[in-house]
Amino acid sequence: LFNLYGITEVSSWATCYEVPKSLLNSHAQSDPPIPLGRQLCGTIVEVRNEDNGKIEEGEGQVFLGGSRRVCFLDDEYVLPCGMMRSTGDWVKLQDGNMYYMGRRDNQFKRHGKLNTEYIQQVVEELEPVEACAVMWSKAEQLILFIVPRGSVDKKTLWRAVESNLISYAIPDDLILIDTLPLTKHGKLDSSCLSLLYDDHVRENRSK
Repeated sequence: LFNLYGITEVSSWATCYEVPKSLLNSHAQSDPPIPLGRQLCGTIVEVRNEDNGKIEEGEGQVFLGGSRRVCFLDDEYVLPCGMMRSTGDWVKLQDGNMYYMGRRDNQFKRHGKLNTEYIQQVVEELEPVEACAVMWSKAEQLILFIVPRGSVDKKTLWRAVESNLISYAIPDDLILIDTLPLTKHGKLDSSCLSLLYDDHVRENRSK
């Protein structure tokens, strides 16, 4: 079993990691993190911090490039030599391995850096939760949308969320919805979530 990582801007695959059998046969209660692996032939991989400086340890954004990894986008006809594409993917470099953490636009600062995908993973492991989504609102509030698995009591669900998340990852508001809104490409529709939240706020004000 191989873990492949890449982006369309460099013709997809850029790194590869062969998952060892010891991990596949593990009976651990939680899945261990799987590295993104080493770069493929002709591929250059860099991780840069928020100041655009290349790093060898810590957290940053992945940049991909290479003389053989050139794709023209939109109105591009000529690319500068050594062009590196920003992926928007945030990773952690640790002990020579690169671990995917989530999208850069899913990172926000709240008592330190927080990744909304961490919240989603923890909440979706709860028995009453079918699916969930996290939104960082314009008012800098953390909003959690949950699609419940059958009929649930919101207060009970709220207590379960609070007890499983680290303190600064606990959302400011929790909204139960029937289904997650998706775009025509099957991705989460963030604009629709914003509208749902606006409706929720107006409804609470009218009470």
